[in-house]
Amino acid sequence: FTEEGWVAVRISGDSSRGIFTVEDSGIGIDAEFLPYVFEEFRQESTGLARSHQGAGLGLTIARRMIEALDGTITVCSTKGVGSTFTVTFPRKPAGELPAPSLTYETPDKHSADSELPAILVVEDDDAVRSMVTPILATDFDVTAVSDARTALVTATQREFDMVVLDIGLPDMDGVEALHRLHTIPGYAERPIVALTGYAMPGDRRRFIDEGFTDHIAKPFVPDELKTSLQQLLVS
Repeated sequence: FTEEGWVAVRISGDSSRGIFTVEDSGIGIDAEFLPYVFEEFRQESTGLARSHQGAGLGLTIARRMIEALDGTITVCSTKGVGSTFTVTFPRKPAGELPAPSLTYETPDKHSADSELPAILVVEDDDAVRSMVTPILATDFDVTAVSDARTALVTATQREFDMVVLDIGLPDMDGVEALHRLHTIPGYAERPIVALTGYAMPGDRRRFIDEGFTDHIAKPFVPDELKTSLQQLLVS
């Protein structure tokens, strides 16, 4: 978020802790948004007009990794001036460091024998995919792939009850993937949902007119995402 100016990384500490600071002269963060910067899928700037892209997961992942190592991360910022993130780790003798206990390890594909509704998630962003998959895995049998061509092949190999498609895919956009999915027997009648950062006024209508069953904008609330998808399956 610093297109012009500087970024400084500093290392300090004492006998009990190590301190790392990352300071910039960037756009800064509004005081009202500061309490939410570490929440997943939260961004101060949203919609197509935003100047910086992303899924709102970077700081969430950073915080979980730091806390897994018994560390802390804090931020102070002034809008239009810049931000300073401070990471503090306890200093420990070699051999006594805790093993990380992150929760992002999720298989890309579940068993076809599951009794849960089968859902195919197509998302090219690794961070978003690794967050969405465990969120849905409590209620769905999730298969997650990173591009549209793999999704089309996967859809012919197994019948899915629902498909969740990102729009900005690298090899083939989500709209074209939707139209190709509709040519596969059975998928024209099944819910296919656009899960996308395109969230400007009119985007929802545009994607539904293209043939999507529903439109869910990023960032989203995890529980609301699950509820929306469950309702589509029973409607």
